[in-house]
Amino acid sequence: MAAFTRINGFANFAVGTLYATSDQKVFKLEIKDGSGAIDLRDQDGAAADELVEKIVGTLNPLMYYAENNAGGNIHVVMHGHNVDAADIKARLVGLGGNTKTITSATVVSLGTVITVA
Repeated sequence: MAAFTRINGFANFAVGTLYATSDQKVFKLEIKDGSGAIDLRDQDGAAADELVEKIVGTLNPLMYYAENNAGGNIHVVMHGHNVDAADIKARLVGLGGNTKTITSATVVSLGTVITVA
């Protein structure tokens, strides 16, 4: 029986790099209004139509996590087809909840690592 010696490796197994095995992307959203980061603890569902509910309803992520601090950060896992950071930001700017409105100061970044706690 013939034997084959593999002479080339596969580039998609390198450590230190985030890979998707299907069509997902991860993003970090830094939600801001005109005065800085929006404290999402004040916008997480004590009343109807608050900002976290509006963001999740607008983006329809596969998974999301809103940090329990004043930083205004939400991490989302999205279907990766035809979505990028600029598209997400455009969908968020102008979106308002009961008392806050998202401005163009909001930052959306494509994730490059995943940390699980």
